Amino acid sequence: MVKISKTYSFDAAHQLVGHKGKCANLHGHTYTVKVWVKGELLGPVYPSSKGMIIDYDDLDNIVKPIIDQMDHSFLSDHTEPIWQAVSDDSDAFGKTYYVGDRTTAENLAHDIWMSLRFHWPLNIKLVGVIVSETPKTSAEYIGEVN
Repeated sequence: MVKISKTYSFDAAHQLVGHKGKCANLHGHTYTVKVWVKGELLGPVYPSSKGMIIDYDDLDNIVKPIIDQMDHSFLSDHTEPIWQAVSDDSDAFGKTYYVGDRTTAENLAHDIWMSLRFHWPLNIKLVGVIVSETPKTSAEYIGEVN
């Protein structure tokens, strides 16, 4: 069994309503998302991918659509005052990505993992997702699919 990862990034804004620190204010991050997978090396059935778990382009085809939904959006749980103020006029507000809970790195890692698991190929295991808001911080959701 071999484990690989690929890192993606996106820019987004969010607000942690009720937080005791600066993150209570509307602000943005350049997020990085690392997706970890493991599996057996592909053999002669997949000649162009021999010696790989999955071709990185194939991994992109699964992960990038989710990242693209989040890129340059407002990450929201629909409790933020700014979202509530303009929710009747979605054109004025712009792109929003709904997260089912507070938009913490921990919840984003879980949300991305849950979204990925529905599109996952049978021959590899989705091991975990790491979300970083800054170069010094990260949250990891670990759970195996397949």
